[in-house]
Amino acid sequence: LEKRKIGGITQDLSNVSLEIEFEKDGDFNVRTTSYNTYTYTTSGDWEFSSDKEEIEFDPDNDSNDYEWEIKRLTNKELWVEDEYGDEWEFEKE
Repeated sequence: LEKRKIGGITQDLSNVSLEIEFEKDGDFNVRTTSYNTYTYTTSGDWEFSSDKEEIEFDPDNDSNDYEWEIKRLTNKELWVEDEYGDEWEFEKE
């Protein structure tokens, strides 16, 4: 299985490799996203919603904004539900 990584937190997945770096200044970078032979990279801005219950993304090369609902957030875990209703559980390596 490949790994999905968000800011030092990884998730085992099959057929997908995703690495996202969240920077303290509000920038994010998707280093690589692969599905089979497709590779995609992007960057943009991120922030917590005003109630701190969602992570909001504004990619530079996409007119859409995205939101992940935070289900659990600790210093070792991040559980989210994306805008498509898919749930992801990440654990720090």
